[in-house]
Amino acid sequence: MVPASRGPRTRPRGRARRLLHAGRCLVLWASLAAPGALGQSERLLEATRLQQASAVEMARAELAACTRKGCAQAPQLSLLVGSLLLSRGDAREALTQLRKHPAPPLLAPYRSFAIGQALFYTRDFRAAAQAFQEAATATGVVANRAVARAGEALLRAGEAGQALPLLERALGALGGPELLSARSEARAALGDLAGAQADLHTLMVRYPRSQAAMDADAELRGSSAPAVALTLDERLQRTRVFLDSGDPKLALAELDRSETNGLVPDAGSRAEVALLRAQAFFALNRVPDAEEALQVASSGPPATAAEAMLVRARRLLKLDEHDKAIERLQEISKKFAGEPASEEADYFLGWLALQEGKLQAAAEALENFERRHPESRRRDEACFFRALAQIRNANWSEADRALRELQERYPRSGMVPQAKYWRVRVKHLAGGKPVDDYQDILKLYPQTFYGLLAQERLRELGAKPEPIFTERPRLSTKVAAAPELALPRALASAGLWRESAEELRARLGAVHTPDAALRVGTSLARVGEAWAAYHLANRLLWGKAYAQKDPAALALLYPRPYGSHVDETARAQGVHSSLLYAIMRRESAFRPDRLSAARARGLMQLMARTASAIARELQRDPPEPDELYRPELNLDLSAWYVGQLAKRFVHPVLIAAAYNAGPSVTLKWTSEIGSMPVDLFVESMPFKETRAYVKQVVADDYLYQSFYGGGSDARRLAMTLPKPASSGIEF
Repeated sequence: MVPASRGPRTRPRGRARRLLHAGRCLVLWASLAAPGALGQSERLLEATRLQQASAVEMARAELAACTRKGCAQAPQLSLLVGSLLLSRGDAREALTQLRKHPAPPLLAPYRSFAIGQALFYTRDFRAAAQAFQEAATATGVVANRAVARAGEALLRAGEAGQALPLLERALGALGGPELLSARSEARAALGDLAGAQADLHTLMVRYPRSQAAMDADAELRGSSAPAVALTLDERLQRTRVFLDSGDPKLALAELDRSETNGLVPDAGSRAEVALLRAQAFFALNRVPDAEEALQVASSGPPATAAEAMLVRARRLLKLDEHDKAIERLQEISKKFAGEPASEEADYFLGWLALQEGKLQAAAEALENFERRHPESRRRDEACFFRALAQIRNANWSEADRALRELQERYPRSGMVPQAKYWRVRVKHLAGGKPVDDYQDILKLYPQTFYGLLAQERLRELGAKPEPIFTERPRLSTKVAAAPELALPRALASAGLWRESAEELRARLGAVHTPDAALRVGTSLARVGEAWAAYHLANRLLWGKAYAQKDPAALALLYPRPYGSHVDETARAQGVHSSLLYAIMRRESAFRPDRLSAARARGLMQLMARTASAIARELQRDPPEPDELYRPELNLDLSAWYVGQLAKRFVHPVLIAAAYNAGPSVTLKWTSEIGSMPVDLFVESMPFKETRAYVKQVVADDYLYQSFYGGGSDARRLAMTLPKPASSGIEF
């Protein structure tokens, strides 16, 4: 059960708070509005795009000048000023401004929504609900958000009966923890305590990390109402979410509550709880506590005991104590065969043998893994690494057998292209001259690392690779305009970036055919929105690009945004612009507002601390983290870093590896396996993420060069690695 009433909330929460404070969500879509069609000046649009503190006063000044001249942009400027005032918390002033001018028809729902926000934060909840309901009559993203806010406003006004159907409608369209929390309040106020409790239960289980769940949990613990009844499995599920999201303290608190609430009835449950405690303690570097918890877990049922031993083995691997880790993995394999942990143990026994150069042992262990775990999702990886061990061992017949088995057993695996390339390469290494086979690889996978490798191997054999892309990428001049972009364009021209991007994403999601993708993508590309055009092309235009060799599809898949700045910056740092575009394509897919889970920002995904270190090297002031969403600044700092890596590592494979995994790790790999040919070196890098990263970046670098860099002058990929400098930048 929950309290019948929690009282009004005037402080913005959850979704509402994010809508009010948009500073953490920069959306850089300025170029949607063509020159001459802008509602605001480019200087003001830039300031609002970056959410600079000066944007409000700039907008006010432009509005005053516009009003004096009687210009047509006054309604848009008034809406922008009101929205900016809202974003800094001046709700009353915002409301006064928003009421001064009607908005253009396309933007009228957004004005109504902003008025609703201002009324809500001035606690006039009934008037706010009316404004939100006016906005809800529109089409597009704003309508669903308006329904949700109308429901929340009516709830705050004490009209739970009117609020509930709106909240249920919004939940069906939007979902999310904040709306679940609001519906729980509405149900409780109407006496439906079972329904309210059910909503809170869903909130706690499905969205444990949400602010709404945290708030609800804290309120329940601080009140006389019964806590939400969660089972042990649900508590442990929440614990794993906290561990996976890097919050071991919350994980430990959840486990404490499980025991306090009497949910750990037997030795098996205690062992499972102890296993999770050990992981949380290790994350907090409380090693003695972790070891003590592992002792308890080790005495539990076989599955838990095996997992406990696996946790210890992973810890030993992290400490580079490989011999001890291998002993634990072997014990798991022998003692706990058939338990889930044995699958990972058997795989890593083969993988570690490969990393240590025990090639025949690795091949045997990986083949044994395939036999012992026929349902594993890692069987294709094991099969390929078995082949790789035999290639490095110069056992060509066994390598070919493993590669053939990979193709036959796992035809849908993403590793089939590399299996095909390596079968041809094995034939070549065994003394053959598989010119036609390499040509086939090039035709099948022209856009991949393996297509690039095939070209270089053909040249080694004295053959000239057949040209695959005979036309330079270019946008079509015959594609019709995209009327569905009218609303996002109008929002962008008014400086409402977040709203513009929301509407744009909704329209991108409604594109389902290659022809539509080409039409809408071309319209976006023409106004400079590479990220949105690339999003469509990457989803729907592979066939047109790589099978039909359509120049327009290729132009959308390999765009060159910020062209003059990228070219100038690349020249200044002594690198090719193709390399910057290749890294940008992989890092952010050209989205200047991209924020990763690790808090990397912008086009080239810079971490704030890295950006500050680079700025100091360049004798600049360290940028604020959100300044890294500015394309020019992000590119300047990133290009300098790429330039430094290029001076140290020279080869694009090593530059890409250093950008992804770090210079010191890349230097270690080159000292251990740098004498291998490039193709073998890349396959032997220990980090799966870095292997995939390097393959894409290097292939894209060479495609950009061949598409835009001048035909016969395109660079070759050296198949041997240089020795990098032993010292250099370490960010």
